Amino acid sequence: MLDQTPSRDEVLEYFHTRPWSEWRKHDANSSYAGGDPNDPVHHPVWVNNSDVRIRIEQGRTAVKDFQEDWLDAFPNPDATSYSFWLYLNDSPITQRVLVGVDGHRAYLPIPDISGDDPVITPEKAKWGRIVTSDREHFERALDYADMVIEE
Repeated sequence: MLDQTPSRDEVLEYFHTRPWSEWRKHDANSSYAGGDPNDPVHHPVWVNNSDVRIRIEQGRTAVKDFQEDWLDAFPNPDATSYSFWLYLNDSPITQRVLVGVDGHRAYLPIPDISGDDPVITPEKAKWGRIVTSDREHFERALDYADMVIEE
């Protein structure tokens, strides 16, 4: 658990050193789109079980019809990218963009595509594993995308 008033760097170090399995997804449908109480907005939140002050929230859609070559092998071609924010209490710490792939069964980080295969860092992979919430779906998505995690 973090100190009472950790720095941004301490929160990031904590995030990077804790296992992805410590996170639990919760769906919060408390806000409403366009002021219409009959139109709830799906608002997933991932809370760290070891320190509940730390959470990830899904932000806005970044690109609705996201398309890159590494997505071509998925059975469901629809992909949307979203921003995801890491928070400590009410303070945003950092943000990443992940792509909901294969009918949003998994979320993958945008890879570096300068080499033969799309490549992601272990840190980016951790974001994808947490948000996907199911390691098997995440690993299958990596396979479809021919994506590799740097050593």
